[in-house]
Amino acid sequence: MFELNGFGREAKKSGQAICLSVDSKGRRLGIGSVVARVDALLRSKNEGQALVEMAITLPLLLILLMCIYTFGVAYSNKVTLTNAVGQASITLQSSRGSTADPCATAWNALTAAAPGLNSAQINMSISFNGGTPVAGSTCTGSLATFAGTVGQTNTISATYPCNLLLYGRSIANCTISAATAAYQF
Repeated sequence: MFELNGFGREAKKSGQAICLSVDSKGRRLGIGSVVARVDALLRSKNEGQALVEMAITLPLLLILLMCIYTFGVAYSNKVTLTNAVGQASITLQSSRGSTADPCATAWNALTAAAPGLNSAQINMSISFNGGTPVAGSTCTGSLATFAGTVGQTNTISATYPCNLLLYGRSIANCTISAATAAYQF
């Protein structure tokens, strides 16, 4: 005579379900069975525990997942910048003597290799023969130094700002940097 409800307990006979609303002809509208299940869930001793545990752990889990995502984006930017600096170094070495502005050549290679980064926020500097670094995307005054770099080391470095955001709030400001040195042969 009794049947099990969705919670594994005996329910009233299906004809005796609690009903909150009735249509104009006196027929029950089925809302009562849902309300009865919720009422049974709230009145039981053990099912509420899972709801409380979920309410405590779900926000912590979401914060942890967002932290992983945020640091993943920062790490991806670091890898992109490192690869772009390497590509700029290769381009700089292969264009020795065939370019009017080696810094512009390296800058174009760097920005082309890092399409996901905002090129306006990348700071690049090049040091020829271990000398004073030349910052920016042009270095026409350093052509004599650049042309005579056989047997010397050229260094390209770049920085990129990163702002670690968690749900719209800044948790840390940092600077990503990458550098590479290439020996002229």
